[in-house]
This record gives sequence, C-alpha cells and structure tokens, in this order.
Amino acid sequence: MTRGGYGSPSALETAMAPLVAAADAGGLAALVASLPHSRRRTAAALLAERLLPGVDEEAFWRLFEAWVPQGVKALLGTFLKAAALRYRAGRLSLADGRLHRFAREVAGSIDKQKLLAALMPAVRSGDDALRLLALAEGLPLAPLARTLMRCGTPPAYFCLLRALQSRDAPSQTLRACCLMLMKEGSRLAFNMASIVAAYFGLDALPGTFSLALPPYELSRLDASYEQFEKLLLRV
Repeated sequence: MTRGGYGSPSALETAMAPLVAAADAGGLAALVASLPHSRRRTAAALLAERLLPGVDEEAFWRLFEAWVPQGVKALLGTFLKAAALRYRAGRLSLADGRLHRFAREVAGSIDKQKLLAALMPAVRSGDDALRLLALAEGLPLAPLARTLMRCGTPPAYFCLLRALQSRDAPSQTLRACCLMLMKEGSRLAFNMASIVAAYFGLDALPGTFSLALPPYELSRLDASYEQFEKLLLRV
C-alpha cells in the first residue's frame, strides 16, 4: 500500500482492525506514520470510536501500555475517548495496574488532568471515583480542583471534598472553590459550595443557598460516597 493509499475510512479501518485485535503496537504505529496528516485524524477517530472500544480488554491495555508512552500528546486523547466508551459499556476496569503505572511513571500534570476530565464524567461509584483521584497524585491542588469542578458530577464533587480535606486547603483556596462553584450556577454546584463552606467553616459567602446542613449532618459527608451524594442531591 502506497503512502496515503487507504482510499476510504472503511479501507483504513479494515487495515487497522487486525493490528488492534493482535495488540500490535509497532504495526499500528508504522501504519499511522505512513499516512498523511489528514488521514491520521481519520485513523485517530476510527481508533477512538470503533476499534479500541470493541477490542478485548487485555488487548486494549497492551496497546495502551506499549504505544501511548511513545507519543503521549498525540495518542492519549484517542485512548481516553475509547476508555470512556468502554467504561460506560462495562468493558474497562479503572483498577487496572497499567493505568495507574502510566499515571505514576509517564503522565505529566496536563496528562493527569486529561485523565480526570475524560473519565470522571463517566464514573457513577465512589470507589471508581477514588481510583481516578489516585491517578492525580502529585498534581497541584489548584488544577486538580478546577478539573473536578468542571466535571461537575457527584463523584467529581466527592473527590473534590476528599482532595480539599487531604491536602489541608487554605481558606483562600476553599473560598475560591466556592465562588467558582457558585459562578457555574447549577443547583448541584450551589449545593457543593454550601457543603464546602459548612464543612470547613468558611465565613459568609455572597449568595443564598437552598441547602443548609446542621452540624450533626456534616459527619455524614465522611461516612460514605452514598451519604455524601444523598446530601449533595438534597433539594
């Protein structure tokens, strides 16, 4: 096949499919490198939306581990899009050691933010939320908090509270988080701002909150994700 000779997306998909199924990172890298830039974008979309979501989990992680570190900037987004689709379909475990090894040994600060931004919106359990939070070890609190607040889901807010707790966030950081949440404007974000203010004993904030937690309920925020979510979603 000559350079750029895959005349259609279906032809390109047909060429890549056996390489993906065999977890042949070298073969895939060579094929993609042979393409003109416009076709590389097509290849990335096919990998993210069709090929990587459908391959078995072992092959997915073998490709991730072998290929992504060779070009994190170009490849991480493709694999994360596929990973989110796989997770939603119940075909990916966030406990896999290869994901955590990547975060620990390869990923930089921007990469860790991308991991959270791509996967946290799909998460629906406290355990998996905390697994993702563990990937952000070493990420400064400010970008970590911003990323979690942008996700805007109950699991993301659960991780935000845990991060503010564990890192002894100063009052100015706590207040900045509350103001950012209030600026977002949703009921969920306002409730989270109220929770942060009450939990950490902040002075009055410039706003009116429908959620008011008496002191005896604050301890429930530490009890479990389920208790946290119940309070967060209270009308």
